[in-house]
Amino acid sequence: SATTPVSGAGASGSAHHHGGRRLLSSGTASGSGAVIPDVAYSFSGSGDYLDMSAALGADPNTFMVWIKVPTNAGDGRHHLMGNYPDSGNTNWELHEQGRPRVFWNNGEVSKIFTNVDVRTGNWMHLCFVRETNAGEILLYTDGVLPGATTGAGASMSPTSAVSIGAATRPGTPTWSEGDIAYLTVRSTA
Repeated sequence: SATTPVSGAGASGSAHHHGGRRLLSSGTASGSGAVIPDVAYSFSGSGDYLDMSAALGADPNTFMVWIKVPTNAGDGRHHLMGNYPDSGNTNWELHEQGRPRVFWNNGEVSKIFTNVDVRTGNWMHLCFVRETNAGEILLYTDGVLPGATTGAGASMSPTSAVSIGAATRPGTPTWSEGDIAYLTVRSTA
């Protein structure tokens, strides 16, 4: 498997690439909380993923990513990034019918944004922002706010490594289908 170096606050180490096709590359990631900007990966929907070798560390209050999901992508859950079922977990994923979902702190907040379908075949920017003062997690798609959660959940710092493109939990792995690029996680909102 290929190894892609990553660096930045709370995300040092390597991303171990299991299958898939690397689309773009421009060296190492950098910046406060950056995970893998300047890199795009294509995922087949079965068996392709990246394992990060380090935990995020601080509250992941902002998750931004560019995705390109085929119009004919299979229905079901598509994992963007997360560390469920480990302690202090959060997942960002696409649920049934291409609907974005945030799963915060073992389900303390679990929201499927039913008014969004990302299966367009075009690049789309998703940004989840956890606003603790307002008590909500906002979702922006291409800069437009289609919805928010009720509740922001308790603060927590993920202590285990995250995976990108697959939730490799025992018995029920979930895989991404399509392209993931310019993924960034920040502790600030």
